[in-house]
Amino acid sequence: SAQFTINVTSTGWDAAITLLSGACGELTCIDFEDNVASNNTETITFIGQAGVNYYLNVGAYSANSDLAEGAFELEITSEDIPCGSPANLAVAATTDLSTDVTWQGAAENASYDLVWGATGFTPGAS
Repeated sequence: SAQFTINVTSTGWDAAITLLSGACGELTCIDFEDNVASNNTETITFIGQAGVNYYLNVGAYSANSDLAEGAFELEITSEDIPCGSPANLAVAATTDLSTDVTWQGAAENASYDLVWGATGFTPGAS
């Protein structure tokens, strides 16, 4: 995962930008930005996932007509999202059917995925 920032700066016209993902005919809108002014920068920031195709539509905004687009500058930057390791990992109260696993999460992580299997298993393998 990475955090992406898309900046579109229009010259002489009011740009509106839409970020989409999905398959052709089944696109999902992730974000839409229009600051309602010509010669301004529209910005979308989002967390991108590996293996997902994203599409950006740059269009001239009008409430009631199809306007021609003009020149624009496109800038896309990305920043890795750090994945901190959990601390104070502890296993307790193990029985034949369950075990309690506790840890303290890193500040930059909201959640973790716990993956387990028999001794020698390969995470992610079927």
